[in-house]
Amino acid sequence: KEIVGVTRDITEQTKLQKALEEERDRALLYLQAAGVMLVALDQRGKITLINSKGCEMLGYSEEELIGQDWFNLCIPEEERDKVKMVFEKLMDGEELPYEYFENSILTKDGKRKIVAFHNVLLRNQEGTVTGVLSSGEDITERRTAEEALKRLNEELELRIAQRTEELEAFTYSVSHDLRAPLRAINGFAQALFEDCGEQLDEKGKGYLKRIQEGGTRMSQIIDALLNLSRISRGNLTLSEVNLAEIARSIMKEIMEQEPSRKVNFLCPPRLMAWADARLIQIALTNLLHNAWKFTSLKEEAVIEVGERKEGREKVFFVRDNGAGFDMRYVNKLFSPFQRLHKAVEFPGIGIGLATVQRIIAHHGGWIRAESTLNEGATFYFTLTKGG
Repeated sequence: KEIVGVTRDITEQTKLQKALEEERDRALLYLQAAGVMLVALDQRGKITLINSKGCEMLGYSEEELIGQDWFNLCIPEEERDKVKMVFEKLMDGEELPYEYFENSILTKDGKRKIVAFHNVLLRNQEGTVTGVLSSGEDITERRTAEEALKRLNEELELRIAQRTEELEAFTYSVSHDLRAPLRAINGFAQALFEDCGEQLDEKGKGYLKRIQEGGTRMSQIIDALLNLSRISRGNLTLSEVNLAEIARSIMKEIMEQEPSRKVNFLCPPRLMAWADARLIQIALTNLLHNAWKFTSLKEEAVIEVGERKEGREKVFFVRDNGAGFDMRYVNKLFSPFQRLHKAVEFPGIGIGLATVQRIIAHHGGWIRAESTLNEGATFYFTLTKGG
């Protein structure tokens, strides 16, 4: 009898098998050491793998979870359909829109946790989707803190709105009540001048003139306060308005009052916005009067109204090459009665820009100013409420 033997060197195969086992053990070690939940589901939504962090978050052992339906066991009933829909989209290969998703999970003891999941599709050698691997981070505390902060902000905004309304009502009431005694002061001062002016010496006449000027200025301040308090009390009447048309009308009036001045006014034919026409006219009147006033010392003044894009926002602007201001004091600019120039240089009571800011805010927009001293200023603003 003849015995035929076949020998085969399996050294390389053994080495390869050992390397694969070591790689698998290393991967499992990383899986268990991960600081987030790692869970794999097959196409039916059954749990095929979960790490120790996932078990800890859910309160189950690995043996209790493997093979279970993820949705029925771990997802609250009211969120189940939504989460299943996302899973089905993933199984259809739509990975990108649902790579990140937040939803609640149910622990073994019935508690809820909010988890942020990052999802990666699992595929076989043919590229067919066989399941999904998800890493989940518990963001319950973060979301709870965000919700608490949101509620706090809403409460603060409500309180601020209430205090502002109370302050505006008080301002209106006081300003209105001051009108009567002020009229009396101005009236008696005028009567004293007309009836007894000849009996006063120059010093007395000077005192009387200062009383009259003070009364006139006080009357202007009261009117300005009343107008300021009215601006944000009424509802907006929104429509499509052409800011360019309004600006040209305002500048025509201003130029007619001082025809001797040389001012180059630049404005495109159309600057369309969704705004309250009456209020936006008040805002532009204040901005253009300011530009006119602060370019009064320029031989060749330039005033420009226009628009530009900042990201997706349409931003309007009023620009001049006048006196400008020091940007260190820009935060004072929109406060009532704050002036950055002496009254003897540029007269005014310091309420115009506060009025503009109130109107822009009432529209849901913002306003900011940029300037270089002695080179001019630009006021940028948006009008966003209602489109």
